Amino acid sequence: MFAKRFIVGLMVLMSFLLVGCTSTTTTTSLTDGTSTLDYSDFDSLSDFNEVFNRRQSTYLVYVYSSYCTVCATIKDEVFSFAATFDDYPIYFFNAGLVADSDYKQDYLDAIGQSTAQTPVMIVVKDNDFDKNNINQYLFIGAIKIRSAMTDMLNGAYPYW
Repeated sequence: MFAKRFIVGLMVLMSFLLVGCTSTTTTTSLTDGTSTLDYSDFDSLSDFNEVFNRRQSTYLVYVYSSYCTVCATIKDEVFSFAATFDDYPIYFFNAGLVADSDYKQDYLDAIGQSTAQTPVMIVVKDNDFDKNNINQYLFIGAIKIRSAMTDMLNGAYPYW
């Protein structure tokens, strides 16, 4: 009897875990609860060749993947940042949708990386990405992106 209950309980738990892991949402509420945002609410890029090819001279690109758990973890913060930061345009790029792009290697060469990682925030200044000072313009991972967003919002990012 115990074994049967244990197996049934385990199956129910596994069902919840599977459903929870496969359910993906792309909307979020701002901390004040007044607005719901989605990636589609922001300007987006559709391929790697667009990352360094914008009309504006200075802008940010947030590179994410809908399958990236770290991206999902910081999504609310990035949406809030993008909704409130108005010094420079911010573009969103879902790199997971175009993994086999012809321009992927050019993108990787430009940022001085060997693999496409997410999440990444890139600062393009004066229509250029300075890979000689990569720590000033390329932020990989939640901790570095959070820090850069905080600095930018507080006017403490010195590399504009």
